[in-house]
Formats: sequence, structure tokens, C-alpha cells
Amino acid sequence: MMDAWIDTRGTALAGGTGIATYAEGLARTVTRMGGQVDFLSLLPTGRSRQQGQPGKLVSLACIIKALCPAVRIKQDGVGHPYLPFMFRMGNTHFRVFGQPLCLVAPRPPQVMHWTYPLPLKLKNTINITTIHDIIPITHPDLTGINKEKMQKILLCIINNSDYIICVTEYVRRKIIEYFHIPENRIKNLYQCAGISKEEVSLLSQAEAVAPADAFVCVGRVESRKNIRRLIIAHGRSGTKRPLVIMGPDGDDRPDLTPVHGRQKIVRVPWCARHSLLRAIAEARALLFPSLGEGFGLPIIEAMSLDTPVMTSAGGATEEVAGNAAMLVDPLDIDQMSRVIQRLDEMDTETYKALAVAGQERAQFFSLDMQVKRMTEFYNSIGVTN
Repeated sequence: MMDAWIDTRGTALAGGTGIATYAEGLARTVTRMGGQVDFLSLLPTGRSRQQGQPGKLVSLACIIKALCPAVRIKQDGVGHPYLPFMFRMGNTHFRVFGQPLCLVAPRPPQVMHWTYPLPLKLKNTINITTIHDIIPITHPDLTGINKEKMQKILLCIINNSDYIICVTEYVRRKIIEYFHIPENRIKNLYQCAGISKEEVSLLSQAEAVAPADAFVCVGRVESRKNIRRLIIAHGRSGTKRPLVIMGPDGDDRPDLTPVHGRQKIVRVPWCARHSLLRAIAEARALLFPSLGEGFGLPIIEAMSLDTPVMTSAGGATEEVAGNAAMLVDPLDIDQMSRVIQRLDEMDTETYKALAVAGQERAQFFSLDMQVKRMTEFYNSIGVTN
């Protein structure tokens, strides 16, 4: 039976991330293909949390291990692979040697999926790294990530991975442009996205955290998400519907002040996933005029829930939305305002047609479609069941 490991860089973080969603979708995809999936974890089975700051002795041990040519992966009592502080050790090894830390397993899988550019490499297997975006390089003003450091680590990952995969054709072309990678070593597979029927059935039971029929914006609340322009556009539109801004604080704190007295802004910094999905499902529309994305997961989540979408023209967001969203220039506040007004006043027939188009587009990112794309990719690199 074909087997694959997936790192837990995203799933190990508190609160979950887009990388966690990607990893979980990847696991479902490989499992549906008939493969056996295991997660390369920081801790053995049954241990749910690793201390973020190790003690002095543990730190010294990590440094010593990180300076070795290779580090052996451990196995817990039921055979699952784990390695404490492996991300920390990988970063230390990279800072010293400029190369990924080599990991050794007694019985390595056929495929090792790294869901994020990590300076780690598993010996005697096919190492596949997913690069979700290169925004720190293409738009360094939109993130707090150091451009030069990111370039170095990405170049290292590209040179040391057997294959690179990405989640949009837009990102694939940007990686080829900036890093001159041979086209046969990088593949766009998109990703498994959307909301399952099982999740939809649970939404009515979830706690309501936002007013129904409002406009919602979902994601990290930072300048990259174009929050301030969105607030101004929402205010200028004249709508009486609130704008609900949902997500954790990001690298910076955009100004959330309303532009006039009658405008209502609702801030939801955190909520359970099903409450988030209920808010999207009950919204008038998702407003997602981001300035930079590698994919734009909320777009497909909203479409899966029959909620119309306004998002940015150009780049990954337009590619993901296809022809099923209302596209805007994210720098044009007046245009965004007009589209919000149109969504606010749209007749029922047009509104339903937009929702139907979104639902059809969401099917492109379904589990069945992802299985088809991944199967073709695995076969092309010689991985078969």
C-alpha cells in the first residue's frame, strides 16, 4: 500500500491555520486514493501540546542535534513518527549551514509532504514541498516577513526538494519567474477546499456570533487584507447592513473606525469554526478584496455555502473565484463601494444566480476533483498503489 507522511507545522499551532486546513485536506485526499497517511508530529500519540520555550538543557540538546549531519526520527508506542522541536532544529541547522536538516526514519514512507517551506528533508523518500505563496518577495510591503531571509530559505527548499507543488497557477508562474525553477519540478494541484454536507448540517446548532444578512470579511485582520479601504467602501455604499470583520489580529492593526455615524462595524476576533461558517452561510455576501493571496480559502468556503463573493481582480483570488464572483480593483474604493451597493440591493433572481455560480465553482475544489489531480501527479512521479 502506498504511504505518505505529512508534517504538522500547521496542525500543531493553536487555533488552526490555513496550513492546517490544507494538511487535513491533503490527508483526506491521499486516504481516498487508497494510501496510508501518517503525521510527522512534534510529540508522541496522546501528548497534545509541546512547550514553546524549552528549558536550558533541552535547548542545548536541540542545538547539538541541529548541528549534526542527520537526526533520527522517533516512533511512539503505536508506531507513529515524531520528533520534538524538529522545526526549531531545522531552523538552527539552516542558519548555520544554509541547508535543510536531514531526518532519518527506520521505515520511511514513499512520500514525505512538507505543507510549508521548512528547512527539513527526510532521507530515502520523495520529498514534496508545498509553497502557498511568495508574497514576502513579490509584495514585501504587505507582510512583516524579511524578504531576503525568505528568498534564502525558499531557494534552499527548491534546490533540496524533489518536487514543488503549489495551490494556484498564479503562484506557480511567480515561483518560476523569481527562482527560475524547471517547469517539470513544479506542479499546481490547487487544494481540497469547501464545506462538506456533514459540516453544513451542524451549522444551525452553532452559536451565532454575527448578525444574519450582514456583509462579512474573513481572515487575519491586517493591512494585506485591505481592511481600511473595505471599511471606507462599505461606509460610502450607504448600506444599512453591518460589516462583520472576523479573524485574529495580524502583523499590524488596521484602523477599524467607521467613516460615518450610521455605519456599523462588528469585530469578531475569534470563534469556533462552525460559528464562523454559520456567519458566512447567513451573510449577505463575503467581501474579500485582499491585496495578496496564494489561494483565498474563504472564497470557496463562502461559495460552498451559497454566499455570493466580492473579491480582488487579478492574481490568485480571481483564478480561484473563476467567473463566479464579483471582481473589483482592490485599490479602487469607489468601485468597491458600488459593488457593495449592488450586492445590497440585488434582486432575488440575480442574487440566486450568483450563488448557484459559486456553488458550481466550489465543486472544482471538491475532494473528488482533488483526488483526480493528486492521482495524476503521483502517477507522473512514479508513486502508485
